[in-house]
Amino acid sequence: MSRTAVYNGYEVLLYPLENVGITADPYASNHTVTGISNTGIWDNGWHNNIHDPLYAPCTMRLVANPHDAANTQMYVSQDPVWIPGQSSPTYVTMSFSHSNTLYYNTVGDVVPQGTHFYDTGDAGLGSGPHVHMILGIGARTSIWPVGYNSLYGNIYYSPNPPGNIADFFYLLDTDTISNGWGLTWSRWSGGTPVTNARLVAAMMLKRKKKGGVVLWT
Repeated sequence: MSRTAVYNGYEVLLYPLENVGITADPYASNHTVTGISNTGIWDNGWHNNIHDPLYAPCTMRLVANPHDAANTQMYVSQDPVWIPGQSSPTYVTMSFSHSNTLYYNTVGDVVPQGTHFYDTGDAGLGSGPHVHMILGIGARTSIWPVGYNSLYGNIYYSPNPPGNIADFFYLLDTDTISNGWGLTWSRWSGGTPVTNARLVAAMMLKRKKKGGVVLWT
């Protein structure tokens, strides 16, 4: 199935993997750095030791390629996109880390939606193949200078405040969820995207644990 989606002239932001397998949230101890307890990093790495492909969630432009240990790359959507957490299309900025292979290397490269552009991997430090994903609203193109060195050796930025991953991506009907981290996920199978404008509130909400699963309430 093609990993492309368009509604009313705007692309629908799709989860970049075919399986949701969240293994760590922004509050994980290995995602904290000095002075920052919520870095905005979400890990997807459910299939340990398998380098799963990531597909461009929208048509996006490479805006930063720092050549760090974890092969971190930052992309900005080429145009506004539909996301579950907003009631109208918006630009988004996305950072990915840990792929062993980089398929796009030149700042300014444009990657069409649905194109294989990255993998889960173990570049840099990590306990197994996975991908760091950091998400932010808006076209943030000059934020690397305020990044920090993480425990993994990669450089990343922290959105202020960081976003809830389920408020950014839609899932296709063919996608599976191995571990959704207690979040409410939205699916898109055609027609009008379901939006709820809950993003700003969700960013600021406190989390709690129930049965070992982190819930956003």
